[in-house]
Amino acid sequence: KALLLSQWDRAIALVMSAKYVSHPDELAAKKGFSERWMHIVNLPMHQRREEIRKLADEALSRMPDHCFGEIALLRAMTQNKTTRQCLHAMPHRAMYMLAYWSSLWNKAVSRRIKLYGAHKLVEGDLVSVLPLHHDVYGIADGIMNVSHVTKKDIQMKRYNVRDLVLPLPGRAVELAVPKNEVGAYLERLLKKEGVYDLVCAGSDEKAHKWLRGVRVVA
Repeated sequence: KALLLSQWDRAIALVMSAKYVSHPDELAAKKGFSERWMHIVNLPMHQRREEIRKLADEALSRMPDHCFGEIALLRAMTQNKTTRQCLHAMPHRAMYMLAYWSSLWNKAVSRRIKLYGAHKLVEGDLVSVLPLHHDVYGIADGIMNVSHVTKKDIQMKRYNVRDLVLPLPGRAVELAVPKNEVGAYLERLLKKEGVYDLVCAGSDEKAHKWLRGVRVVA
């Protein structure tokens, strides 16, 4: 979320957090980094760059080889790059954003099941009109192969619960949402999280445009 909101200093703090770390070398590297990071980012710019370089050098010397994302981040920090540039040096940074969007999708699914159950479609649900071969598929040129369930659809049993999908939010997305309480909940959730404008206003940043589509619920 910090990456999406351009909170670069906070994003680095989260990437380098020692929370949930069990490997002793990684724990030592991240703990030492975290203890000094938030102090350093509040320094005047002329002091900050040199302190960041020293801190990154120290963390690099401790970081185990399997932490390739953190190593890429720290190496960029030793080169006096901006915090944004350092984060963009991480090869899997987009996975952090996808994980965040997926967490919102999970909340929407939980609300859908709480409101309407998991065994039937209701009016306004979003369904796939074509067979899906993957859990997630993209939106091509803003055209989605999805439809909103109508009363007639339910009467004619045109779709079943295996066709039920929910939107996977993302930056630069043309978002289709259910036309029922689930859609209203998703809108409230995006606003509460502070990312509604990112999703609905669109973006020209190509790096984020693959974070789009719908995901099968069943």
